[in-house]
Amino acid sequence: LLRILPGREEAAPGRIKPVRARQAASGPSSTLLIWLAAAIPIIIILLVVGMYLQQGSNRQAQFNELLSQAQNEYELGQINAGNAPVAREHYKQALALATQALEMRRADAEAQELQRRAQEALDRVDNVYRLYDLTPLYTYTDPGSDPGRVIADGQDIFVLDRGTARVYHHTLNELGKDLQETEVIVQTGQSVDGGAVGELIDMAWRPDGGDHHRGSLLIMEGNGRLLEYDPILDIVAALPLGGLDQWRTPLVVGTYFDQTKTNFYVLDIGLNQILKYMPTANLYNETPVGYITAEGVDLSGAVDMAIDGYVYILYGDGRVQKLYLGQPEAFDLSGLTEPLSEPTRLGMISYAVFCLKKKK
Repeated sequence: LLRILPGREEAAPGRIKPVRARQAASGPSSTLLIWLAAAIPIIIILLVVGMYLQQGSNRQAQFNELLSQAQNEYELGQINAGNAPVAREHYKQALALATQALEMRRADAEAQELQRRAQEALDRVDNVYRLYDLTPLYTYTDPGSDPGRVIADGQDIFVLDRGTARVYHHTLNELGKDLQETEVIVQTGQSVDGGAVGELIDMAWRPDGGDHHRGSLLIMEGNGRLLEYDPILDIVAALPLGGLDQWRTPLVVGTYFDQTKTNFYVLDIGLNQILKYMPTANLYNETPVGYITAEGVDLSGAVDMAIDGYVYILYGDGRVQKLYLGQPEAFDLSGLTEPLSEPTRLGMISYAVFCLKKKK
């Protein structure tokens, strides 16, 4: 540095002060630098702590604001209790705000309580009844398992697993809380009455009464036979079906007991018709009749059917068509906060609910 200063080119290197001398001459400056170097980390720590405390204060203020807004929305929902649509929107907002507050402080008791009350109020408006403490009865672990249709009668629960092409028979214990037995009663490829079982299409329950002395399970398979399982005798028999030449794409089956006999129905989307079988001495071996008599009924997109005197057809887009004596009847799915999204099953519930949950 000394050599590049102007007018100092003639300075001899030997005249430069020794390094030791210059260090001794700058002692106070070195001490100051040492103190500054030590202070910088302390200053940074203080700044970080201050910013952290400030952020904590801001988060607390934000949390309090969310909780206050949620409480206000909940109270507005109560005020508008006589106007269900308005009350629903306020309760939805209260629930969303309380949930957002809990994301900031999950253990806050006040936020948890407000979230619970908002959810209960929303359920009351929507006529929703939540089922708690559901007991898992059985887990389908086989590869490709896809259980769908469920039929329950007393202690007997039947499940059609289309993925593994099996029908399971589960038996509840006397308390009705656990299973005491599980067996596969029918599966594709099994030999029944001298013939191999084909694709399992669907199944329905045939109640006891009238021409039938005890309840049995009817299983329709793709080879054109109707399999009947008697849970008392624990046997499967193959029964002939009439009118197989009419079949195109049978998808869903159902039954209806009319106080004297049990009729059997097949929804065929390829035929665009519901085939109605009325029993004879040889069960359902007679040619069926077309149930739908009205023009313009389109079964394409249908995914399920339920019968209680009326016939209800569920479509994959969420629509439900109601028919009586083959003619469309006015029917509206009212009270739903959101339209049905890709529904797959439609059922008539009497006194018990059995749910299937896919394993993810």
